[in-house]
Amino acid sequence: MTASSSAIISFWPVPALPWTVVLLVVVFAIATLVFFRITHRVEGEYFDSNGVRLHYTAQGEGEPVVLLHGFAVNADLNWRLPGITQALA
Repeated sequence: MTASSSAIISFWPVPALPWTVVLLVVVFAIATLVFFRITHRVEGEYFDSNGVRLHYTAQGEGEPVVLLHGFAVNADLNWRLPGITQALA
């Protein structure tokens, strides 16, 4: 063996590879479960606004409050998970 090929062999953690793969699979599975748990959409209703189907929920009593989320997020991440909808209801 040459010096460069032995350095490559000693650098590559072959015995740790199976544990690394298992760890990555477990971390990915947990992250997927957490993602789907926090992004679970609550039951609600839909209405048509000029051809656009919009989802909404009606919660609580009293003076109505309209909360609008931004692009690439949903109401569950913005307001349900942090407890804002519960505090307003």
